[in-house]
Amino acid sequence: MDNLLHPAFRRAQEEANILAESLSELCQGLKARLDRETQPHRRFAAPTDALLQLQEVAFQLDKAAGYLLELRPALERLQAHLVALETEHGKLVSLYEISQTLNSTLHLEQLLNTVMDRIIEVLKAERGFLMLLDDETGQLDFKVARNMSRETISESSFQVSRSIMEKVVAEATPVLTTNAQADPRFSTQASVIGFSLLSILCVPLIAKDKLIGVVYVDNRIKAGLFGQRDLDLLVAFANQAAMAIENARLFESVVHTMNEVAKLKVQMENIFASITSGVVTISNVGDVITINGAAAHIFELTAEGAVGKPYRDVFRSLEHTPVLDMVERVIAAGARFVGLEVQCDTGSRHDVLLTVSLSALKTAEDQTIGVALVVEDVTDSRKLAAEKKVIRDAFERVVAKPVVDRLLSSPPKLGGEKQTVTVLFADIRGYTSFAEQISPEALVGILNRYLAFTTRAILKYEGTVDKFLGDGIMALFNAPLVQPDHAWRGASAAIEIVRLVDAYHSRSRAGAPQLSFGIGINTGEAVVGNIGAAEFMNYTVVGDAVNVARRLQEQARPGQILLSESTYALVRQVAKVEPLELVTVRGRTSPICVYRLLDLVNGL
Repeated sequence: MDNLLHPAFRRAQEEANILAESLSELCQGLKARLDRETQPHRRFAAPTDALLQLQEVAFQLDKAAGYLLELRPALERLQAHLVALETEHGKLVSLYEISQTLNSTLHLEQLLNTVMDRIIEVLKAERGFLMLLDDETGQLDFKVARNMSRETISESSFQVSRSIMEKVVAEATPVLTTNAQADPRFSTQASVIGFSLLSILCVPLIAKDKLIGVVYVDNRIKAGLFGQRDLDLLVAFANQAAMAIENARLFESVVHTMNEVAKLKVQMENIFASITSGVVTISNVGDVITINGAAAHIFELTAEGAVGKPYRDVFRSLEHTPVLDMVERVIAAGARFVGLEVQCDTGSRHDVLLTVSLSALKTAEDQTIGVALVVEDVTDSRKLAAEKKVIRDAFERVVAKPVVDRLLSSPPKLGGEKQTVTVLFADIRGYTSFAEQISPEALVGILNRYLAFTTRAILKYEGTVDKFLGDGIMALFNAPLVQPDHAWRGASAAIEIVRLVDAYHSRSRAGAPQLSFGIGINTGEAVVGNIGAAEFMNYTVVGDAVNVARRLQEQARPGQILLSESTYALVRQVAKVEPLELVTVRGRTSPICVYRLLDLVNGL
């Protein structure tokens, strides 16, 4: 409705002007007519009553027209006042909309750009900047820089008056200058002169009685652009913006804290789940709070069937042991029990030997809120010899499970010994150039996928993964256990690697990267065993047999499997090969015979 006052009043003024002019013309017409009609009678008789009435009407009309003409300046002044009110009303509406926008979100970067665009539009400014104080350096950092075209200003174009900003920061008071070039406070400043600055408004951002930054708008083209009302508007905006910024900072801090807590929670859950010991927590009213996978496995339970239930109902298998009574003692008196051995039946398993430790869960104020119960199933460990445990720890991650099982029943000698082995090297072709084209994160994922193919194939044929070599792998057969068909196993593992890679490529989406391995296999004598120092040693193989396998791999093209003559001699009955020209490899003075393995027709 307010926006309609100005046009409606302007129409009323125009109509009044037209009426005044019409009345004036009518009065002049009546006068002229009276003069014409009374002229013949003036010498002979007095005017009649009708003529006198007409003269009075004409006089009154002439007087009314004068009043209307006198009213025109007042109407014009009222119109100007209404225009000013409309402008002020528009600014207040804009401030309201800006405050609504500032309170609509806690993600401030894009929001402040939008709000600054509106401020520039309302104040008819050329540019607008919002700067925040760095808590560590105390310097102003530009956070928003916009122009009248709603574009972000590049840092090289930040041609502003630092002296005015510093004054606002130092005094925490706003600055208004209608012409900085002529303002004695700033006219001598280099930035004012060099950047030809004219109209400038700069106000502080204050939140919770603390100055956090400034808002700066200017116009380098027109002087006298800003007035006190513009300054009041910008101050009001700055107050709203300061609160929004502090709210956003608080929100970001809360989100960061929540994310850290969530990460910690996930980490703790992962740690809790990965702990090999059984862990159970019980509340001080006797209900199970948590139970990890190890504990659920020991007692043959599920987390869903245990959590929230009374611990005496959940752990009935311990009712003939002192453990359940000890839980009550921990809750009542904060007692602590470590390494208690108990024997029980857990359902399908009988005579299970457990070590149990109990301790109180306490708050920071040392108040007991529950019990932590840690359980170890030591039944199997008591049956295993120390040597078997050492072997399992050393080999379970690098050899197939059947090999580990046989190692436990027939341990090999520790230390190095000479024996015949088949060594396999596989390396991704074109990896270096490919790695330069993608991100490290994506590269690791692709590399792990391809190396998984090699590991799967080697373990399938009960080989030992000696080591990963960047984008390649080294494996050996006939160690640590004797495998009479070790050459066939190595060749079969190589065929399996190529098959797995081809199968993966066939089901990959169009455009997905497709890499291939070059594979070299050699059979010969080498020293196998724990090699290194007392502080750190690896189970590995060294010798010329290893070097030749590595050199053959270096000669192999993508997808090729190259066999040495010694390996081919052991698989010639089942291998389909293509003889290649003699190859000179590093470390050998004479060329060697090389065969490209195409397929294996059947097992030995």
